Amino acid sequence: MNEIRVLPQLTIVKASAGSGKTYFLTKTYVELLLSDSINYNDLRNILAITFSNNASIEIKEKIIKWLKDIYYGKNEAVREFSHLNISTDEIIKKAENIIDKILNNYSEFQVRTIDSFLTKIFKAEAVSFGYYGDFQILSRIDRFLHRSFEIFLNQLNESSELIDYIKKLIKLIEETLPADSTYLWNPTLRIFKMLKNLYSVVSKSNESFIENNIYEKIKLYLNEFEQAKDKLTEIANELYRAIQTHEKGFHKGSRLPKILEKIRNKDYSEILNASCQSLPLTKPSQEIKKLWESFKKAEATFLKYYSKTYCIPYLLIFISFYETLWKLKIREQKIFIDDINSLIRDRIDYLSIPEVYLKLGERIYHYLTDEFQDTSPVQWQNLKALIENSLSEGGSLLLVGDTKQAVYGFRGADYTIMADMISEANKPNHFPSVKAYKILNLYNNFRSGEKIIDFVKDFFQKKLKEYLQEESDKKHLFNKDKIPLPLRLSGLYECQQQVREDLKGIGFVKIEKIEYQEEKENTQKEALI
Repeated sequence: MNEIRVLPQLTIVKASAGSGKTYFLTKTYVELLLSDSINYNDLRNILAITFSNNASIEIKEKIIKWLKDIYYGKNEAVREFSHLNISTDEIIKKAENIIDKILNNYSEFQVRTIDSFLTKIFKAEAVSFGYYGDFQILSRIDRFLHRSFEIFLNQLNESSELIDYIKKLIKLIEETLPADSTYLWNPTLRIFKMLKNLYSVVSKSNESFIENNIYEKIKLYLNEFEQAKDKLTEIANELYRAIQTHEKGFHKGSRLPKILEKIRNKDYSEILNASCQSLPLTKPSQEIKKLWESFKKAEATFLKYYSKTYCIPYLLIFISFYETLWKLKIREQKIFIDDINSLIRDRIDYLSIPEVYLKLGERIYHYLTDEFQDTSPVQWQNLKALIENSLSEGGSLLLVGDTKQAVYGFRGADYTIMADMISEANKPNHFPSVKAYKILNLYNNFRSGEKIIDFVKDFFQKKLKEYLQEESDKKHLFNKDKIPLPLRLSGLYECQQQVREDLKGIGFVKIEKIEYQEEKENTQKEALI
């Protein structure tokens, strides 16, 4: 890598498995510290962001190893930084000073997990979030959630508007239970599990969940649903009467007579379970054809608003529980670690970035992010404002990742953030202070044998592509070269790596098909018997 000379600079490194991404990131970190031509490169001005404590420890160890090897004058280490145009004696002295600074001011050696960094920002701005003095950040939240749920239930009484929605919710839960399941003796357990799952989703979202006009929207949906039902009933009556005068009537065995009869009696259950795609009538008149088209449109509108209103019991109960939970958090001065992202997200536009840095006690000018493909939208949203402020003052950003290795979608990570950044490299949208992003590819694989690399290339560029072309009916997802969207977005189709000389001709791949076997029902019960 050449020295960073033109700032601000934003570099995205596409680093496939085994390509030495940690080597690259730690070397860049040390280069920032050693360079004479980079401003604001003191230890406290540089932040490396990781996604696990173990990764943070590993990166710190490798940075220190770089510095120690330079200090001891090891030729290989000194040679790696020869492009800095610093004499050997001078670079050794610089490494010594940096090591002393790390030992004497270890807190300034900033290699942090993204949660740790955002938590530090939250603590600096705690008062503006409604937290004062000695508050507690909880990483294990089950007990607190359950206690909040018990308080929520105790606040309910027969006159509460929520009681009707809870009854509807219990009915919805019962409808989703398998036919052979046991009776739902304690529905609160399932309701709590549902609320807990919803909370997990909301806490990872990049959007504010509860809008100011949420109740007005719910009322609007309910009114529109009632209008859709009335319209469907009206057209069903007209269609039924028109068909009754038709000389041949319905086709034998058609579901439509039953569907229309139920709708005319304002029973819409049949339309949810069955539908007719075509008019079951021989030689229908023009009037009947028009009525049929109107009926299908009314049916589609009904189903749309049914879908929207179906979740209202869940939504209203969750909103009420959510409010109870937040009041308890504020009262007891406790906060969940997952809340920190959403709280910062809601206030980041109102925070003064220089003031945030002042409260942090340091000013970050250079950001290095590891495993960028595992960043969630809300985390990225919170970091962007801080990064743009640093870039606008001559800072830098290094993003290292591999969309092919994105495995944390279940925790809210979104690999398309990295894919979008790469696609806009020449016309940046996210960071106006940078005219263009620099894209680097680490092509060499230092870990795998040639046969393994060839297998991976063949599988993703040929076998999987051909399989998706044959099996997928979603042809709009293919580009002009017939490459499916998932392979393009994830970067799997661009899997290109060079093998080390000493690893050529070696490696072994075995594919074994494992048949799925359903677990026996009532396994626990059988074990007890």
